[in-house]
Amino acid sequence: MYDAAGRMAGHRVGAANGIDTAPWECTSYDANGRMTSQSWPAFNGAPARTAAYTYDVGGNPLTTSVTDAAGTITTTVDLLGRLVSYTDVTGKTSTTTFNQAGQVTATTGPQGAISNTYDPDSGTLATVTSAPTCWPPPTTTAPAAAWPRSPTPTAPPAPWATTAKATRTAWCSPARPPARW
Repeated sequence: MYDAAGRMAGHRVGAANGIDTAPWECTSYDANGRMTSQSWPAFNGAPARTAAYTYDVGGNPLTTSVTDAAGTITTTVDLLGRLVSYTDVTGKTSTTTFNQAGQVTATTGPQGAISNTYDPDSGTLATVTSAPTCWPPPTTTAPAAAWPRSPTPTAPPAPWATTAKATRTAWCSPARPPARW
């Protein structure tokens, strides 16, 4: 089935005994031709699902979101169409920054931050620096700025007891600890 603009608006999917019993997969569009919703029928034990697409989130034409029963994913692109921000259904945000040459200069997210520098003559990647990520995140009654970083999971530095009231030791490195943690 097609809408007045000739776009596919629905079709039957899945097994059926006849064309009139197959479930429908449907798509809706806004006046600009952008998808606003898509519905999928129940399949193979999974329930039916509908996703809603929102454009110009918060009045920003570069921000879009997709929402379904699991939550909302929000993305923002720059004027060149590059992804600069992604927020997942749990509210965790990752961002990417580019230089004028279009090279990634920084990436931040729930796992920490990475910054890149480039050779000014060749444009090749010169350095990659990652900020420490603590796992598990330290719990304290002091402000985050007072959290000391422990080089090993069993030997917190001496200032730990005097700068913050820690409730557990954190392991910090550029990456998460091994899976056995």
